[in-house]
Amino acid sequence: LRDRAQAAREALLADSARLSPATLRPRVERARDRLGAARLSPALLTDRLARAGERLEAGGRVLASLDPRAPLSRGYALVYDGDGALVKSSAAAAKARSLALEFADGRVAAVPAGTGGARPAASPAKKRGPAGATARQDDLFD
Repeated sequence: LRDRAQAAREALLADSARLSPATLRPRVERARDRLGAARLSPALLTDRLARAGERLEAGGRVLASLDPRAPLSRGYALVYDGDGALVKSSAAAAKARSLALEFADGRVAAVPAGTGGARPAASPAKKRGPAGATARQDDLFD
């Protein structure tokens, strides 16, 4: 038992010699230098955050460009049948009993031509001059 206690004392003294402040200081300094080099600078984080923000904005622009109601503000309309389904062809519109036209500011009911409702006016034909007459462009320098 005495021999074991003596061996433990010697091991403790050897360990305490290795744990002295003079021997630990260089190790602490090296560890501090490595930690300082590994730290993230604020510029790295702000750059990454800025790139993520740009990607988010680009995704928002793509989403806005794919919005089916965006063209309505430019004068287009969405056409729905009586069941509320989107009409995608003139044949489908002709078969529908009633239609709804959606504009940017609201919906309007419509009746397809040939279903007994009022027919829309035909688009005006292009006017032509008298037969045999050719159109003449005036000279700008007369």
